Amino acid sequence: MKKLKESIFILFFTAAALALVLSGCNQGATNSQAEKRRAEEQPTLKNNYQNEKTILKQLRSASPEEVIRAFFWGHSNHSKEVINATVYYDYQRTNSNYPEVKQWEVLEITRLVNPPKWYPPERLKNYQNKFDEMSYFKVKHRLTLNPGYDYSNTQLVEIAERGEIEWYFVLAKDRGSRWLIVSYGN
Repeated sequence: MKKLKESIFILFFTAAALALVLSGCNQGATNSQAEKRRAEEQPTLKNNYQNEKTILKQLRSASPEEVIRAFFWGHSNHSKEVINATVYYDYQRTNSNYPEVKQWEVLEITRLVNPPKWYPPERLKNYQNKFDEMSYFKVKHRLTLNPGYDYSNTQLVEIAERGEIEWYFVLAKDRGSRWLIVSYGN
């Protein structure tokens, strides 16, 4: 009888240990698959799979949403080259590498049918005359600043303190060219 109880205990213990091991292996595969899927869904987000060179190459044929994600990736990764590759030349002089930015995360991108109501009509007509296609977006994002930096750039501090905020983006392109951010703001 004692041997039977020991055998049942050993069998039960082995089954329990095997179940734990298998569930741990399965969870690792699930996490790996989730990370891969996340990287495919948001190819320009800060992760182990991307670098500046890859993103610059992807921008040649990127959708407007991917251009917006690359813009924020450039700020998060302090890549002025990526930022400037996403914006129309009028903006390239105003964007710079902000060392106080820890992460600028895109939370949601919504395509709009019409331009934002606040957008100046004369500016819109100017861009409509220059470009063949235009798209409008509302982007919810969150800015996190690195601790210990000089926060004299009050604009970034205000953005970070507001938490999740929305900006509007206008992107445009000519036939045969790529999408570029021509305007953004709230």
